[in-house]
Amino acid sequence: MNSTIIVVISGLLTAFFVFASSIKILGWQKMIFETQLKFFKKYGFNRMIMAMVGFVEMLAQPNEPEASPAQAITTLTPSALGPTPDIHDNPAERDTGLVHFH
Repeated sequence: MNSTIIVVISGLLTAFFVFASSIKILGWQKMIFETQLKFFKKYGFNRMIMAMVGFVEMLAQPNEPEASPAQAITTLTPSALGPTPDIHDNPAERDTGLVHFH
């Protein structure tokens, strides 16, 4: 796939998640905020949980198209959780069961 298309799609997804999370955190768009808050309350969650979900949405953006979930979570603070597994390991080493960190 063309790298330009990947960059555009990644940019659009990032913008969407920043938009959605900002509503959960700040509540600046009243109609969407109240609808989402009703949904959270329906399942027994409160406003604090909704804000925490908003922060996770905002921070969990992959930094490259082929990023693993572990890399996506640590995008803004890559050293916060320690080293991440190398997703491009040597095929000969896969059978050993070893995970290589960088």
